[in-house]
Amino acid sequence: DDGIIRWLGLYAQGEYVKNNFSAFLSLSGSTKGYNRKEYFQETPGNQKAGWHNYLPWSVKGGANYNVSTRSNFYLNAGYFTRTPYFNNVFVFYTNYANPQAKYEKVLSGEIGYGYTSKILTLKLGLYWTKWMNQGMRKTASSNSFYNISNLDELHKGIEFTGVFRPVSQFTLNAMFSVGDWRYTQNAIARVYDQNNVYQSTSYMSVKNTHVGNAAQTTGGLRARVEIIHGMHFGVGYTYYGNNFADFDPTNRLTTIKSSASAPD
Repeated sequence: DDGIIRWLGLYAQGEYVKNNFSAFLSLSGSTKGYNRKEYFQETPGNQKAGWHNYLPWSVKGGANYNVSTRSNFYLNAGYFTRTPYFNNVFVFYTNYANPQAKYEKVLSGEIGYGYTSKILTLKLGLYWTKWMNQGMRKTASSNSFYNISNLDELHKGIEFTGVFRPVSQFTLNAMFSVGDWRYTQNAIARVYDQNNVYQSTSYMSVKNTHVGNAAQTTGGLRARVEIIHGMHFGVGYTYYGNNFADFDPTNRLTTIKSSASAPD
């Protein structure tokens, strides 16, 4: 099959700077369309699914205050909508459109402190991100699949980066990040067969489950020594922890409805 995407976007940003204070505000909007051309399961002349159009938008803003020539505090926040993934719009490798494919919404903010000198650079930040109305598709068996909607995630944590360079020939880099990423509510799973015929609806118990497939605790150190100009030696150590497995839908379902037609 061919995936066909058309996109047009507009973007605007304004910035204000006075003395030790600066701020910005940005706005964006776009139109995005998905189409799919199927070569094997459709006859010539009937191979395209037709356009499915979306209008995502975003607003972002931030501010920075320089306490001195070396220290600064910053604050950023944003809200945006995004289109669902292409594979969630057209389900089970067909031209069938997914009626539950809706806009995803993200609300995010961060606050932090920075320090910069000739030999030392530090940055410490706190972040909070709410990711709402996610959708995904997971295979249930060789002839059916789960169409999952209403997934909400909350990501929060602390991040640090530092660079120590007492002389030009030696650099020490350090970083760590500690996060807590969880699903904040139970989702809804609708089961369809290979012909896209609705089978049943289930609650998916994922509330307070950790988001999988990404390390939520990381850290690292790296040292670099320049032996002669153009030649250097480096050694590093990286740690990844709290890397949870993704949830298995088959272990978290409670069927609430079974009928010949799918609910909205």
